Amino acid sequence: MRIFALLVISLILHGSFQEVWGHYTLGLQGLGGPEAPMGDRLNSLPGGHSLGHVAYVQPGSLYEPPALQKNFYSPNGSVIVETVGDLYFYINVSSAAGPINITWESNLHFGSWLYIAIPPEFEPPKGWGTIIGGNSTYVWSSITNDRFHIETGKFPPRHPLAPEWWYIRISAPDVTYGGSNPAWAGRSSGFLYPAGEDPWLDRQLKTGPFKGCYKIVAYRIKAPSCSGKYFFKVFYTSGYVNGVWESYTSFPPENYPVILVKGEVDPGYISGRVVYGGHSQYYYGYYYGSGVKAPGMVVANGTAIDPKTNKPTGRKVCGVGYFNMTAEGFYEVEGLAPGIYSLTVYAEGFEPKTLARSVTVKRGQSITGVDVYIQPGAKIQVRVFSKCPTGPVDWPSYVTFGYNSTAPLNPVGSLLATYNMSRYKGWPWGLVYLEVRNQAGRLVSYDYQYWNVTANPRDFTVHLGDPKCYRGLGSRWDGHIPDASAHFISGLPAGVYYLTANVFGYIQPKPLKVEIPKSEYTGAVYAELDLMKTGTIEVTVHFHNSEMPSKPTPPVLSGDLVMEAYDSSGRLRGWNYTSLTAGSSTNVTLKIIGESLLITRDSLNGLPEDTYTVKVWYPGYVQQEYPRVQASLCSSSSISLHFIKGANITGTLYSRDWQDPSQPVPWQHPGREILIRAVDKLGYAYGANTLPITQVEGSSNVSFNIWGWDSVIANYLRFNWTSRGLPSGFYCVEAYTVGYVQRAFNYVWVQKGVGATDIPVYIHVGATILVTVDFKTENIPTHLRDDYWSYYFRIEAYDVDGRLAAANITAVNQSTTVGSQLNPAQPSGVKTWTFLLQGFNGFTTPTDHVPTMRKGYHSARYGKPDIVQGDYLDYGIPPGTYTVMVHEENEGLFPRYIQMARISVSVGRMAKVQVILQMDEQGLIDGYVWVQKGVGATDIP
Repeated sequence: MRIFALLVISLILHGSFQEVWGHYTLGLQGLGGPEAPMGDRLNSLPGGHSLGHVAYVQPGSLYEPPALQKNFYSPNGSVIVETVGDLYFYINVSSAAGPINITWESNLHFGSWLYIAIPPEFEPPKGWGTIIGGNSTYVWSSITNDRFHIETGKFPPRHPLAPEWWYIRISAPDVTYGGSNPAWAGRSSGFLYPAGEDPWLDRQLKTGPFKGCYKIVAYRIKAPSCSGKYFFKVFYTSGYVNGVWESYTSFPPENYPVILVKGEVDPGYISGRVVYGGHSQYYYGYYYGSGVKAPGMVVANGTAIDPKTNKPTGRKVCGVGYFNMTAEGFYEVEGLAPGIYSLTVYAEGFEPKTLARSVTVKRGQSITGVDVYIQPGAKIQVRVFSKCPTGPVDWPSYVTFGYNSTAPLNPVGSLLATYNMSRYKGWPWGLVYLEVRNQAGRLVSYDYQYWNVTANPRDFTVHLGDPKCYRGLGSRWDGHIPDASAHFISGLPAGVYYLTANVFGYIQPKPLKVEIPKSEYTGAVYAELDLMKTGTIEVTVHFHNSEMPSKPTPPVLSGDLVMEAYDSSGRLRGWNYTSLTAGSSTNVTLKIIGESLLITRDSLNGLPEDTYTVKVWYPGYVQQEYPRVQASLCSSSSISLHFIKGANITGTLYSRDWQDPSQPVPWQHPGREILIRAVDKLGYAYGANTLPITQVEGSSNVSFNIWGWDSVIANYLRFNWTSRGLPSGFYCVEAYTVGYVQRAFNYVWVQKGVGATDIPVYIHVGATILVTVDFKTENIPTHLRDDYWSYYFRIEAYDVDGRLAAANITAVNQSTTVGSQLNPAQPSGVKTWTFLLQGFNGFTTPTDHVPTMRKGYHSARYGKPDIVQGDYLDYGIPPGTYTVMVHEENEGLFPRYIQMARISVSVGRMAKVQVILQMDEQGLIDGYVWVQKGVGATDIP
């Protein structure tokens, strides 16, 4: 297997750059290729780039566009197809654009994030997108070593910037600067700052060509199998539409980092222009032979030839190049291995076209001026009718998500406005969501459009394709176009397709078959379809304080009430919600019409004819019965049901020692959060403390109250979390807080409408492990190297079964001028440091994986995210024997300092023990890797 970027044998081979040869980013896509602003050969700072934040990647920073290279194509900073290696990203925050907000606590703890989007052709290590939070084992950042704030994943297919791209995202906790520099007063660690302006100095690089930048590394990434110039999108959270759907601000696309993936050591490229090949009357503003003003791509598929003999080898090779509207069809397919290629061209609204002749690329040679003529693609025009079984009917006002009044949007309509489409307009604009699928059922195109229900009370006509000119329907939503936004990059080729029109409160009995003929220009295909108005279900909920029979009583808690309708197969088909205030009314009535885009992201329908089960969710309450109701076309059904106040557990949590009988002990960690949960005999947590509680200084106990789970509507829409009360049953009360261990787990019986009061819960002070580390170089005590401001460390303790039992993450300054009880000042450089282990205190592993360690254990991060941070619930160290491991993480997977011996320690109840271990600096080989290229050039890759 070929490796790029970093070679590891027994030592680390590290190539540093004394002079930065080139920092070209994506640049402006001009008529003849990339143009300024895109950096230059000697620039590592924002000068020469577009005004705003800049990102770089290594390998890749030595890349030069073909037009700027010498008379031979010999690209530097590139990688070979299908090789595996590491990607080093550097984020340069612009002083002109200001700090970047990545505060985790913002937006109802959904957080603000910095994203690096990686094209889907790259292959990351396993686990990146298969579990919640992904797998950050192979990601490192100077911004934080807290894995709770580093996530990986894959964007959904309809993402507005990077559909189906991999991503790394990073946030930071909100901590206010409390140092002595008045210029930094009030600054938050939840922001990224321009070079030299971050109060937390260790987050920015101290030395080297990227001094002042933030560094992020993605390890063990496999390069694409097709050659080409790939770029990485960098953007960050700008807010949440209606507090639910994330919106973004992108770095200027000209400043995106670029890497060339090449098929062989001495590649070539093919360039040319995609031009209009239709008649001028087909496409207003175009003439025959003009470059197309549309986004698109060119794909080269072929067979490799021997670089020396030029004979075919039989090996399949490929390459791809993309262009945006400003390039007017100019394309470059770079990094091509010597081979014989066929070219297929795609552009939004145009029929795909394969060049009739093949193109041969020889070793280190390139072909220019390969123009391809394309024709406008098909358009679809559809007339949609509102029908009932008895005939045409007017569109109801709810298809607009608004009222027939001066208010444009009702509360639900306002909440449903989502980022990946134009905002809902409200009355009188009905919303239709259109889908086009091929014969295999794969979605190839979609669109959102509006019609005026007053001007068109019973039907409307929509156009798929540009109604103002002859450009056809766009297909293949893609993020590779060199812009911030994603685009459709093709038209519809000839074939059979199926169209559905989705309107809130309606169903389409079957997809509409549309056939696109194969001809020079197909024009618009016209069709008509009927939408059937579905039935609605009106649900009235009555609140009760006790079991039936009882008198209705207003709810005792405020919150968001959610109603859901499930069909006979158990599929969610409709929902509605409202917000209630405690004591407001004894009942509430809502109408369920259907489901919207926000639940499934691709659904806007009514209730198909079926029998439905209605479920209702509200904090602190339990549904008494689950009635079933029939929904028929154009009908209205109604039911009522009863909501019983769930059980309530109140009690006192006590801090104790380990004596028998135990004695009160003041809280050991004042201010630290406490999570108290009610867990049934199957280990399922039915609720937690209603309000946040903490260890109180000077006290030895704290009161708690458990009603159930409380979820706001934003949590329901994003994660399908629902509020609920405690049903009748046996529950064990479990307590989690740093530095404490629970010995007794007793069950208590509770009943709906009745509270269990004065429940005592005792937790005991856990052990403390002091870990003292001596830093050495060749067994000689030496201070930490001064090329970093500080060093990140991860300290872990494993029990005898190999399970993680305690952990801590921290940073140690390279030198200290102020001492503490554990660590004296070391102004000339830190040689020895003592770390503290007291259990878990907001800890997350790189894999976000939580083993089953104790009864009822689960990820607090997704159960109650506004209280507990981390996948491991806060806890203490029980008596036992533990193996202590210390990891230095400044170089990610390749630490500078390593622990020389495994250390085990036994601890008793409330014991404080100390272990001393040694960490030695690893050897380092520093220099250049030289490559002799076949075309005769000698250079640094």
